[in-house]
Amino acid sequence: MNRLSPAIARNGLRLVLALGLAASLATPPSRANAPVARYTLTAETVYDTQTTLTWQRADDGTTRTWEAAADYCASLSLDGGGWRLPAVKELLSLLDVSRSNPALDAAAFPQATNGTYWSGSDQAGVAGGKWTVYFVYGNLSWTGATDHNVVRCVR
Repeated sequence: MNRLSPAIARNGLRLVLALGLAASLATPPSRANAPVARYTLTAETVYDTQTTLTWQRADDGTTRTWEAAADYCASLSLDGGGWRLPAVKELLSLLDVSRSNPALDAAAFPQATNGTYWSGSDQAGVAGGKWTVYFVYGNLSWTGATDHNVVRCVR
């Protein structure tokens, strides 16, 4: 049995994820992830009727470390509080593969920052690694917790 070095294994995982994402981006626009009437909107929040999650509608455009992003969400008093960093699966639920720049519903999230968003999920096997989503094209990646990225809080 061949054993791969951790670096090769991580790069292989990235390749598999990139190929899977590329395949999903080849999906025709008629198969978008965000169907009409999926979201219930207020001035400050987006309620996703499919996942039953409520999202911060407008991020503040500020880049933060992962710890600062987690603190920001925990202290966000918007609409009564109770906010947190989303799990990577939750963050990916916002992707709309029929769109890019940003790859999410621009009517629901009209002031989306074209940047990389933190998730609350650890990247297994990487000390301090956190999963992120780049919403310009919908790329899934991971980065170190001391890097600076944008955050969209959820509850």
